[in-house]
Amino acid sequence: MSEPAGVRDPVHDWIELAEPEWRAVDTPVYQRLRRIHQLAMTYLVYPGTTHTRFEHSLGVRHVAGRIVRHLAEKSPDLFPEEQQRVVLHAALLHDIGHGPFSHVSEQVLEDLSGAEDVHEKISVALARRDGPMRQALGDAECDAAADLIEGVGGRSVYRDIVSGETDADKLDYLPRDSYFAGVEYGKCDLTRLIDTMVVMGDPAAQTYLGFKSNGVFAVEGLVLARHHMFRQVYAHKTRVATDIMITRALRAAIDEGVLPRDAYQVPITDGEATPTDEFLERFLQQTDASVLEAMLNAADGLVSRDLAGRLVTRRLLRQTVSIPLHRAGERLDRRKLAAILDPAEFTREKTTEVEQEVAAAIDEPPHLVALYLEKRRNPTFRLPGTSAQIDEKQIVLQRNGNTVYLEDESEIFQPMKGEDQSYLFLYASQLDDDRANRARDLLWEILAR
Repeated sequence: MSEPAGVRDPVHDWIELAEPEWRAVDTPVYQRLRRIHQLAMTYLVYPGTTHTRFEHSLGVRHVAGRIVRHLAEKSPDLFPEEQQRVVLHAALLHDIGHGPFSHVSEQVLEDLSGAEDVHEKISVALARRDGPMRQALGDAECDAAADLIEGVGGRSVYRDIVSGETDADKLDYLPRDSYFAGVEYGKCDLTRLIDTMVVMGDPAAQTYLGFKSNGVFAVEGLVLARHHMFRQVYAHKTRVATDIMITRALRAAIDEGVLPRDAYQVPITDGEATPTDEFLERFLQQTDASVLEAMLNAADGLVSRDLAGRLVTRRLLRQTVSIPLHRAGERLDRRKLAAILDPAEFTREKTTEVEQEVAAAIDEPPHLVALYLEKRRNPTFRLPGTSAQIDEKQIVLQRNGNTVYLEDESEIFQPMKGEDQSYLFLYASQLDDDRANRARDLLWEILAR
């Protein structure tokens, strides 16, 4: 590899990249990430969270480098220099396909396209086709990194480093988001986690990333960090309100002609998102600032302009009604409750119908009334039973040469017991007590029909 050069980072202190990687970072596709906020508009509740996908992506590459170096010392045959570069470049490029407002716009892209994992498909397409990126890293290097991001060849320890339950992505975004939010929840013992990582499985068949059993406390800390960050930051009620408003504004702007539909609707081939050069050109022009500017400059009376104006002046929807579905046994029978919790039955179309009925009853514009279903679950996963295949969602440890699950070793994470907690929230503009009570009563009535 070329002689590395470095840059200061508030989370990892010092990040080093090889010269070809810096050339990749200097490409327009990569520099665009500076204009995509990591946590969308979470800064409206945690003012410090103005960091972007750019520094996060550098951090993921840094963490992946630490993991690769550690595993290469223990399993050199599995990590020759060429394979190390593939993993590092995949980590570096894994997020280049994010749309405006990061994950918040994904639902719009996926709904319009009728496909899943759209932002990963865009990242892969850019790695395979962007001229400056391929000139910086090399054609073969970019193709190999794209294969790994896409999951070509199935699960492997290399794939787990880039995309897995304990991947470099999580090991950067948890402490980074925690740092910029000014909270303690996302901190974890990164050094201990990496020091106890091992390659598990059969190199001739399938390998995967695991931990020595004496790393269980660090793994517990990681799982708790992720759980607490979701509960306190990512699913904060005001953050949820901004996400709802951004998503609605994007959909409305596309329908109203304020934003170009062909920059968000990915072409589909055989049910898979297949970004074309024309789509990529239009998509890459979309950033947080450009989207907000377009909506704010839209004609008076358009929904997209109203929502964008409310976002930039922080006139947000509020969590007005809370219905604890897991305690609704006296008011909802099991069949109706199951239908509400099943996205195949309680579809976006059905949700929109309910929102419109409630909006009419409380004399609110429909775009300012929204339902949000939240399922609160045990942060670990059920044991896989008799399956011989290691589930990619399972965190595994190595004890005396054998594979065991986190639930086997942990004193605090046991196999899941009891029912999940589920809440249905109604978000609306600020309502007085009378209208809030009317909305609550009507919502219960609708759910019980």
